[in-house]
Amino acid sequence: MLGMHRSGTSVVTNLLADLGCDLGGPTIEGQPDNPRGYWEHCDVTGIHEELLRATGRVWSDPWPIADDDFRGAAAELARGRLEEVLRRDMLPHPLWVVKDPRLCRLTRLWQDLIDSLGFEVRVAHTVRAPSAVAQSLLARDGIPPWKSQLLWLRHYLEAEFFSRRYPRTVVQMEDLERRPKAELGRLCGALGLTERLAIGRAQDVAERVFARELVHHHADDREAEQGFVLHPWVARAYACLQDLGGDGEAAARAELDGLRQTLEEADRLLAPDRRSFELELANERTTRLTKTLEHYDQTVTVQRREVDVARQEVAVLREYARAQVEEWMALRAELGRLRDRLGDPSAAAAARVRAAPLGAGTPPARGTRDGALVPSLQLDSVVAELATVRGLVEALCGELQGGFAGLDRRHVELLGRSIDFAARLEERWAALDVELAQTRAELEQVRRALDQVTAGRAQAEVERDQALARSVALLAELESLRVAHATVVEEGRRLAHDFHQTISTRSWRYLAPVRRLWGLVLAATRSGAR
Repeated sequence: MLGMHRSGTSVVTNLLADLGCDLGGPTIEGQPDNPRGYWEHCDVTGIHEELLRATGRVWSDPWPIADDDFRGAAAELARGRLEEVLRRDMLPHPLWVVKDPRLCRLTRLWQDLIDSLGFEVRVAHTVRAPSAVAQSLLARDGIPPWKSQLLWLRHYLEAEFFSRRYPRTVVQMEDLERRPKAELGRLCGALGLTERLAIGRAQDVAERVFARELVHHHADDREAEQGFVLHPWVARAYACLQDLGGDGEAAARAELDGLRQTLEEADRLLAPDRRSFELELANERTTRLTKTLEHYDQTVTVQRREVDVARQEVAVLREYARAQVEEWMALRAELGRLRDRLGDPSAAAAARVRAAPLGAGTPPARGTRDGALVPSLQLDSVVAELATVRGLVEALCGELQGGFAGLDRRHVELLGRSIDFAARLEERWAALDVELAQTRAELEQVRRALDQVTAGRAQAEVERDQALARSVALLAELESLRVAHATVVEEGRRLAHDFHQTISTRSWRYLAPVRRLWGLVLAATRSGAR
C-alpha cells in the first residue's frame, strides 16, 4: 500500500483487512488524529523509522534519499530485519498487506527483498488531493503548505517510478467517496481479489467504512480548495497519477519522468542552501517537541493532582475501614459481656429464687423436702422471663454475627479496591515518567542536532562570505577588463579612422606601384629568391 501521509491509506488498508488480507502482527494503535488505528505492522514501521534516522532523516524530510543510502550498512541491517518479520509474520499467510507511508520513500529497500523471497506483489497507490493533504498536515503537525506540497511530490514521484516493475492500480479517494461499491470492485479486480467480494459483508463494510471515514476527508477537501495555491509541478503530477492504468499511462509516465528530472535539477540547485533548510526543519521539529513536552508536563501535573485526590480517597476509605473494624470489635466485646452476664439460665434462676423474699400471705407449696418452702408461682415467672431474655439475646447474637460478616466483606472489598487503585495509579505514573523521559531525550537529541546544524550554518555563512568576497574581486577584475576592452575598442576605432583618412589621400594612391613592388620583394624574400 503506497501513499502519502494523510492520503487515505488507513481507510483502504482497513477495507483490505476486512476482505481477508492479513496484517501479519500487532499494529499501531489509534491516536486522536487517527482514532480507528493506522493498520501498520509495528515492527515494519519501526524498522523504517530507524533506517531514516540512520541516514539523518525523518518522515517529514523533503530532501532526496541517495542510492548509496540503500547500499550502506544501515540499509543491509534493515533488510535483514524486514526479512525476519516477513518470514515470521507475513509469509505463513496466503494473502497479506503492508502499509506505511514511508514505503513511498523506501520502495528501493524492498525491491531486493521481493526478488530474494520470490513472493507475488501487487501495488495500490492511494491518492488524495494535495490541497487536502496539506491542510491535514498543517492541522496535525504544523507543516507549512510549501513543505507539504514538496513532500507530496517527492513521495509520489519516487513511489510511482520505483513501482513500475509491479502490477499496480491507483485508488482515488474522491472516487471512493462517490461510489464505494464500484471502486471496491475495481480495486479487487486489479489486485486479484474478486473472489473475495462474496466473503462476509465486504461491500457493506465498504459503504460503512467509507461513509464514516470520508465525511472527514470530504470536509477537508472542500475547505482546502478555498484560497489554496497549488504549485504547477504538484498539479501536473496529480493529474498524471489519475491517468495511470488508463490509455494515457504512457504520456503520464513521460510527464512524471520530466517532473522528476526537473525536481532533481532543483535539488542540485538548492544543495548549497540545504543546511538552511535543515535548520528550519530542525527548528520546526524542536517547536513541535517543545509543545509535546509542555503537553506532557501539563498531563503529568493533572495526573499528579488526580493521584493526590485518589490517595486522599484511599486514606478516607482506610479510615472508614478502620472505624468499621473498631465498631465490629466493640460489638464483639459487648456480645462477650452479654454472654458472660447471661451465663447458665438455671443457675441464674436458682440465684434469683434464693434471693427472692418469702411473702406472708403466700400459701406453702406441697411436696417439700426437709421443710423447705419454694414459691412455685414466682419460680415459673422467673423461668418464663429468662426464656424471653434468652430469645432476645440469641436474636441479637444472630444480628451481630450477620453484621460482623457484612463488615468483614466490606472491609475486604474496600481493602482490595484501594490496593488495586493504588497499583493502577503507580503503573500509570511509571508509564508517564517513561514517556516523559523519552520525550525529553528526543528533545535533547534534536537540540544537539540543532546546535550542529547551527554550527554548520555559521561555517556555511563564513564560506558564503568568502565566496562573496571572491565574487566581488572577480567583478572588480571584470570591470577593469571591461574598461580595458573599451579602451582597446576606442583605439581601434581611432586607428581605423586614421587609416581611412590615410588611404583617402593622393600620396597613398600615387605610392600604390611602390607598395606592390614592395610586396613582391617581401614575397621573394620569404620564398628564398635573390
